[in-house]
Amino acid sequence: MSKGYQTIFFLNIQRACTCLLCIILLLMCSVMVFAEESSTIAVIQFQNRSGTSQHWNASKGWDLAEQMRTLLVESGNYKAVETSALQEIIKSGTWKADRLTPAIETKINKELGAAYILYSSVKEWNVEVVKTSVGTGTTNISTASAPKAKVTLQLTLVDAATQKVVKTYIVKGYAEGTGTAIVASGERKTEVRGTESEPVLLQAQDKAMNSAVAQLTGAEPAGEEQKKVVKGEIHPSQDAEAVSQVRIKDETITILENDLSKTIDCAGGRVIVNGNNNSLILRGECQKVTINGNDNTINIEAVGTIQANGNENVINWTKGAGNQRARITDLGNGNLIKQTN
Repeated sequence: MSKGYQTIFFLNIQRACTCLLCIILLLMCSVMVFAEESSTIAVIQFQNRSGTSQHWNASKGWDLAEQMRTLLVESGNYKAVETSALQEIIKSGTWKADRLTPAIETKINKELGAAYILYSSVKEWNVEVVKTSVGTGTTNISTASAPKAKVTLQLTLVDAATQKVVKTYIVKGYAEGTGTAIVASGERKTEVRGTESEPVLLQAQDKAMNSAVAQLTGAEPAGEEQKKVVKGEIHPSQDAEAVSQVRIKDETITILENDLSKTIDCAGGRVIVNGNNNSLILRGECQKVTINGNDNTINIEAVGTIQANGNENVINWTKGAGNQRARITDLGNGNLIKQTN
């Protein structure tokens, strides 16, 4: 091989090695970025603050924590501390109100690498079955209505390093069974159709948990003083109960806060409401409005599609977008959706 060809050969080898090194570095950076996108969270056992022990046992708090942990990991937004390691640290700690002591929170941050700690309290854990009895003597007929269940959770996300509250969420789940039960005691005969209360309560539990995950994964954790709106503009200096103006810059605006009063200019875009107990006025033409939260009151000037996934929302709309009738989907419970003048 001539000297000229040798030079070209070695130059090509050098270029190939340089390219390979660049590819390796890019892959390493991608892995690092991906790792940074998933924050590590420690999910503490749920505390029962509902005042009832119906269908609640000693292991229920950690069972719910494990369910929440699994859902958060499956979302891809979080990595989670192993429950057994977390339980071992908590054994040595004490509680102050509904939180662990600062020393234990620091230990969870330093030893387990948790960026965030999630505390959860069950505020409502209720299932009702209305029973009535008719008859006297040997033939007493009792009728039980279909059970109705409601679960309300309060979640507090804490920065494990600074021990400051990042955000507090209130989520609710509703479920209702079907059928009735008839018991004729005098004849020793029982007929039951869909009145078991525990499965209905578990359905409400799952709905509340899914709503909680939607809240926790809807935006990056930030300081509680920040007003979080995705792809929109919000004025954080305004009081939460004052009417603020929010103008959509992109296609979608997402409301994650609770107990707010806002006026939003849809400008042909989409609105997603993940918060609860909000009072919203949507002006202009909205392409689609999706309500995942609960107990919101929303007045819409013009809309193409309304999808209600949450519960107990009041949604008023004046007209359909483009002079067409609005398409409405109600997947929640207790929502009131109506057209107004």
